[in-house]
Amino acid sequence: IAWSKVDGIAKLAALMIMPVTDRAQGEDESKPVLIRGEAGSGKTWAIRQWLIHIADLDGGEHKFVPMKISVQELVYLLRCSGVGARTTHLFRWFLEKTYNEPKDRAIKTMLISAFETRRLLLAIDGVDEAADISHELEDFILEELAPAGIRMLITSRPDGVRDQMYDNPFWRVYDLEML
Repeated sequence: IAWSKVDGIAKLAALMIMPVTDRAQGEDESKPVLIRGEAGSGKTWAIRQWLIHIADLDGGEHKFVPMKISVQELVYLLRCSGVGARTTHLFRWFLEKTYNEPKDRAIKTMLISAFETRRLLLAIDGVDEAADISHELEDFILEELAPAGIRMLITSRPDGVRDQMYDNPFWRVYDLEML
């Protein structure tokens, strides 16, 4: 399967879990993906389908750990805590807030381990829904998560992201069409 031939979420999922054979030589085809679409075009549905396909395809062979973060939930937590999106490490902060009960310790540990070993498959839904902190959230994605080699699928409305930030060979950008 080639990146240029992606015509559905199943193929996208298959590409995103492919092993990187030349990582030791500095090659990394595990490019992050941005899916843009108008309201009602199916961005959240696409993420849900992607997560299902990841679970079906991976089957534990690569031991990837899929995780979905709703930007609406993230923004709510930030506002309730009085913390900005520029907090030390937003991903770890989110895990601390989301999995803060003793019964959640194993889940939080697994997610941190997957992040540190680059086995996390992160779906971030609705970057455009971060309102006044959307640029800070986008900077975190672009400056911390992507360079760290985290395999990501993010969604946004077309006018909700700074297009020039994704106009490079490091990112794959797909536009959803309205049905």
